Amino acid sequence: MDAFDEKIVNAPSVPRVRKLLELRLNRGKSPQTRPRGEAAQYTIKDLTRDIAKLTQEKEDYVRETTRKENRLMGLLMGASAVLADAEFRTLLKTVDLAVPQLIGKYGIELQQSPTIVPA
Repeated sequence: MDAFDEKIVNAPSVPRVRKLLELRLNRGKSPQTRPRGEAAQYTIKDLTRDIAKLTQEKEDYVRETTRKENRLMGLLMGASAVLADAEFRTLLKTVDLAVPQLIGKYGIELQQSPTIVPA
């Protein structure tokens, strides 16, 4: 009752003081956590972690696309080498198969089968 007598606590501040005392009893001297519904502060440590994570994801993406590009270029060079063979083109013509048409520019042109008359 000394707090009321010394006018440290009055009727409007009683709920606030009660809450502070309950928190102190329950948590001790540990710092208060953020109230429910309030977003946590974004710290430098969080920013550093997010930048490192994003950088790793982008590096993984570049690595994956490089592997896929290398695989595609290997297939295209192999197809170009096979299609350069006159006997293979003759075989394609005899079984009525066409050379596939590429959609896009890859820097490698697949040779189209010229009109070859089988002997």
